[in-house]
Formats: sequence, C-alpha cells, structure tokens
Amino acid sequence: MENNKFLTNCGHFIIPAPLIIIILVLIPLPALLLDILALILIIAFLTIHITLYYRKIKDFSFFPLWLLSFSILSLFIQISYTRLILTQGADFNGWIIRAISFLVASSNEIAGLVVDLLIFIVFTFVISVAVIRRTRRVLKVSLQFTMDSIPGRHKAIEMEYSSGQITGKEANLQKSNLQKELNFYCSLDGYVKVISDIFKVSIFITAASMIGGFIIGFPINETVENVKGYVSLSIANGFLAQFLILIGCTSVLYRYL
Repeated sequence: MENNKFLTNCGHFIIPAPLIIIILVLIPLPALLLDILALILIIAFLTIHITLYYRKIKDFSFFPLWLLSFSILSLFIQISYTRLILTQGADFNGWIIRAISFLVASSNEIAGLVVDLLIFIVFTFVISVAVIRRTRRVLKVSLQFTMDSIPGRHKAIEMEYSSGQITGKEANLQKSNLQKELNFYCSLDGYVKVISDIFKVSIFITAASMIGGFIIGFPINETVENVKGYVSLSIANGFLAQFLILIGCTSVLYRYL
C-alpha cells in the first residue's frame, strides 16, 4: 500500500514535468546548472537499472512515465547546451561537454573534424539499429504475446471462480492485474515510439548546432580550428544526449533478453 501511494505521488509530480521543461527551455541556464542536471539525470537512469534488478518490471507502474519524463529532460538539456555552445563558443565552460569533447576530439584540424563526425555517425547508427529498433521489436512481441494471452487467462480465472477455488473479490483482483499488465506494455510501447522521435530530434539539434557553429565560427578568423571548437562541442553534446537515450532504452531491453 505504501509503495502504491509513493508511486502515485511520483506520478502526480511527473505529469506536469513536460510543461515545466518547455517553460525552462525559454530561460537561459548557466553551464554549471546544466552539468548538475545532466549528472542527476545519469544517476536517475542508473537508479532505474538498479530498481529493475530487484523488482519485477510490471510492479513499477510509473516506469514508462519516468522514462518519458527523463528523456524529455535530456532533450531540454541538449537544447540548453546548444544555446550556450553557440553563444559562448571558446568561453563555454560546461565541464561534462568539455570532458566528452576532450575524449572524442582529434588533434589534426581537417582530419579531426572528419574523424569526430564519423565517430558520431557510427555511434548514432549503433543506437538506432542495435538499441532503439531492437527495443521496439522486443516490446512489440511482448505486447502481442500479452494481448493474445489475455482471453485465455480471463477464462482460467472464470473457471477457478466457478469451481470455488477463488472468491469473487480475488477473481476481480486478478482480472484487474491482467488489465494493468496490458496497460503497462502498451505504455512501454508508446514510450519507445516517442523515444524514437526524440532520438531523431536529438540528431537534428546536433546537426543544426554544427552548422550554426560553422556559420558563426568561420567568419571570425577564417580558420578551421575555430570551427572545430564549435563542431567538437556540438558532437560532444550529441553524444551526451544519445548516451542518455541509450541508458533509457537498455533499461527496458535488458529485462527481455
């Protein structure tokens, strides 16, 4: 009972979260605050992994809503980082993005831009094909299996009730649990469809940021090095956003493999 009350309270908090996030997108935030939000988000996703390890996934009724809210928040963080990267350029001081950029960036100017871009494209392709598409397929099969099994399980409950093995209250409770299980898989299926769109938007934001960085950076001193700074930061921002999407999808996927 206490767990259900806790989840209900969490649901009441999460439901208006997308509206709050949309409002916050319009407000420029400092890099330090975005770093803190990104770190909290990573910890939250890892907490979901731990929670699913110790509990049955169907018992965590607000799991799809949590994932959706976290994914939307990751998109908000990417948009806010993009604003700072394009407005601050070399003065951008987000330590998470800077750290990722340092790990990915190459030393040579032109070759470095090509290598950074290719690594990002490969990483994007892996997430799209090996993670998101696989997750959609697994959940589609799970949802179809659940839908096909519902009539037989309903019939089994009716037979147990007719034979007196369970009471009417127990029969109604079991039927309610079946409906909750079906709703849960439908919600997860909807989440994966939404996360696929968020993934595409994330790629678009990264591409727009790189183009914007080229337009802003090249006319300043007409050197590739200046442009490379914008592009490297934009790619690092894209890596962070897709890493968060990767954690969210694998939270669902690994329980079914």
